[in-house]
Amino acid sequence: MTGETPTLLRYLVKQRHWQRPDTFIRQYENAAHALAELENDRKLRTATISERQVERWQAGRIKTRPHPDQCRVLEFMFGYSVDRLFAPVPPSGQIGPPDRPMWRKEAGSDQTPPAGLSPTPWPSTARTAHREAEPECGAQAMAWDGEIAMAAEESARFARRAGANNVGEGVLDQLDVDVRRLAVQYLTRPPYVLFGELARLQGEVFRLLDGRQRPEQTTRLYLVAGQVCVLLAHASADLGHPYAAEAHARTAWLCADYAQHNPLRAYVRWVQSNVAYWNGRYREAAEIAHSGQAYATSGTARLRLASQEARAHAALGDTRAVHQALGVASEAPDPVTDDEPGVFRFGPGKAAYYASEAHCALGDRSNLQRAVSQAEQALDLFTRGPDVDRCPEFVAAARLDLISAYLALGDLEATDEYLRPVLATPPEHRTAPVVQRVAAISQALAQPEHAGRPLAGDLREQISLFCAYPASRELPSAAT
Repeated sequence: MTGETPTLLRYLVKQRHWQRPDTFIRQYENAAHALAELENDRKLRTATISERQVERWQAGRIKTRPHPDQCRVLEFMFGYSVDRLFAPVPPSGQIGPPDRPMWRKEAGSDQTPPAGLSPTPWPSTARTAHREAEPECGAQAMAWDGEIAMAAEESARFARRAGANNVGEGVLDQLDVDVRRLAVQYLTRPPYVLFGELARLQGEVFRLLDGRQRPEQTTRLYLVAGQVCVLLAHASADLGHPYAAEAHARTAWLCADYAQHNPLRAYVRWVQSNVAYWNGRYREAAEIAHSGQAYATSGTARLRLASQEARAHAALGDTRAVHQALGVASEAPDPVTDDEPGVFRFGPGKAAYYASEAHCALGDRSNLQRAVSQAEQALDLFTRGPDVDRCPEFVAAARLDLISAYLALGDLEATDEYLRPVLATPPEHRTAPVVQRVAAISQALAQPEHAGRPLAGDLREQISLFCAYPASRELPSAAT
């Protein structure tokens, strides 16, 4: 069994078009798995060979018989004994019948042998020699039995793969509960505290998506993944990390698309618009918010996106677009729904302070007076309304709208009255938007009409201390 000899194995491999090592290895592994099932031999289930081994076998360059298990698999694959497989093909080209039924017949393979070789077609002399061992009809029946068994095994293997499930309905229900809980807690707990838990939940959901589930379960997982990612985007923006926020938002959008969930799409568009807004990209913020209306299927989504679009247009000084967006917001249906817990809900209080911010940005006295009225309405809703609306950041934002309007109207005493509670906001709730707006108040106090007044100087000193301790200072290094 030495030298590069045209062996029976080489002939059969060529006949079946298995000359490529990767093709041969795949057929070998399939045969080994089938033999393992038939003979209940577990060690064969993962049996394989190297490309180098395949090349040696096909070239006939072997000095000894292969390993016993390899011999078993080869004989199962081809139906010939190993001694015959590695023996030269007879000069006559008469290879003779198999020693046993072949493992399977390759559908669509060319059964015509190469020139000069012709398998013996079970002539009467050969049939007589083999009659005691196995009649022709019996061999054919056994061959068909083997093929039928292999087809059944292939179906069974597919069923096992398809039936494998790494997530049950109980797990999905718990993930929904976790998202709802975190969305509610986002209104009262510092963002840096929730960030770590959100990141861990994100990793857990991503790992589940790497496994196998039923299609409808995969859809639910993508929805949860998108909700967690968009909360991470929200938290990243609040902690002053806009690029991280945009990365999370892009992933959230991808998940929302896979889940075909329009409410999540609308919320992602709001987050993306918000990030652009607080980074001074006002036109982009307005365009993103407007595009999100295509997915707004609830009153909350319509109100949120229209309010966001209004304040973005106000920053650009586009009065007509502001009033148009506020008109859309005023026509939005009642936003109260159980499907939008916590921070996913956009209530009348938030809409009021967004409108106040928009009117304040337009700047004329009439709009400033509207800004005061809207901010007072927002404060009343936040402080007297249900607990779900009592978010420290929301209350601070409404007060800052009121402060900005009073300061623009020249009322420094009212500015002082409403600014002091804001400056008492605990550091962990001093999100990037809150700090940014307080810093803008300091810049306004530095204008000539206020700069010479002692109260303005005192407030600026307090603002400087406030801005030195934002919520982002509390963020653990692992979450940055």
